[in-house]
Amino acid sequence: MKDMKVIISTGQLCTVTVNMCACEPEACTLRRYGLWPATADKPQTAFSIPLLELFVCLSLECQVSVEGFCNTPTLEKQPYTCRG
Repeated sequence: MKDMKVIISTGQLCTVTVNMCACEPEACTLRRYGLWPATADKPQTAFSIPLLELFVCLSLECQVSVEGFCNTPTLEKQPYTCRG
């Protein structure tokens, strides 16, 4: 069990306890839980996949930069759907 800081799809920072599997790297376990680790080795922070998908949609469709995305206020709701 490991406490992780996770940035969820609404942009909020949460602390969650993740049951890490000893049979695989921690980054692989996080991916199975739908999280993307901030680092490949011994991650302490992760991002939700829906948050990253929202960023991809905004960057491709609206040319939103990483800095612009990170500077936006946290999202109140998540009714966003990317159509590709």
